[in-house]
Amino acid sequence: MNGKPETIFENCFSIENDIKDLPTSAGLILFTDSQDLPITLLTAANIRKTVKNKLAEQLEKSKRTDLKSITAKIYYSAIACKFRLAVEHYAAV
Repeated sequence: MNGKPETIFENCFSIENDIKDLPTSAGLILFTDSQDLPITLLTAANIRKTVKNKLAEQLEKSKRTDLKSITAKIYYSAIACKFRLAVEHYAAV
């Protein structure tokens, strides 16, 4: 990732906050740990829904990583245009 997350993304969300504070628009999402190191970078059609699903507790044992236990902050930028979203995703990598 090129640069610090706060220079790339427009907003920062702490997982202690209410998920309802996140927008429902499309955008780019970065999950980071307590040291602000990237965990995963995603594009989403609905930022709030994607974050909610990724942080949901796993009821069954699976191969999927439990993001809730390792995520400290979520950086995001709401981007409505699919082309601009793809460009921003490419630039963030």
